[in-house]
Amino acid sequence: MRRRVEAHLVFDSDQPLDGVLQVAASGLSGVSIDEKLTFRHDGVEVEAPDVWMPSDCRVRVLRAPAGRFTVDYEATIVGRAEPSPVSEP
Repeated sequence: MRRRVEAHLVFDSDQPLDGVLQVAASGLSGVSIDEKLTFRHDGVEVEAPDVWMPSDCRVRVLRAPAGRFTVDYEATIVGRAEPSPVSEP
């Protein structure tokens, strides 16, 4: 099985931005993911480093002056995920 996921976000900030964003296809066992994530500030590509959170999820940290931000994400997922175990709370 092969699937494709895409997201395009645009937002304006009138103040410097210090934010965290999580955009990703779920990385489950049994699938391979080829992904690309691009951040732009006023049309210029900027870095947004990965940070792993205590809950074992990956986020991106975005720090930039005021302006227009665009985020483009695309992923190709190949395979079929194995069922996740079910547990009681």
